[in-house]
Amino acid sequence: MLYLFHDRCYSTLEALAEAVASSCQVISGGQIFRCAIANDPQNVRVQILDFNGGILSQRTFSPAQIDCNPSLIPMTELLWLSAGLLVAGFAIRAIARVIRNK
Repeated sequence: MLYLFHDRCYSTLEALAEAVASSCQVISGGQIFRCAIANDPQNVRVQILDFNGGILSQRTFSPAQIDCNPSLIPMTELLWLSAGLLVAGFAIRAIARVIRNK
């Protein structure tokens, strides 16, 4: 089973937890949120720190396990790349015709 997080598919719960932990450092309202992999590699530990580095609270959670179907991931980048290649091909063809006719 694949797991979806930020438009990417992860093949294991451990990889999903690692992706979630690496993307959650936030500063908000005088507190800093720091995430890391918990002792159980499928969970994420969130620490809420003050600006001096003191731990105000600590929680562990399991990331949401959203099923990922790779065919549903947006393919916009691939489509733009294909369009660019098509335009480049026609441009090369037109330049070749101009050079051949001279």
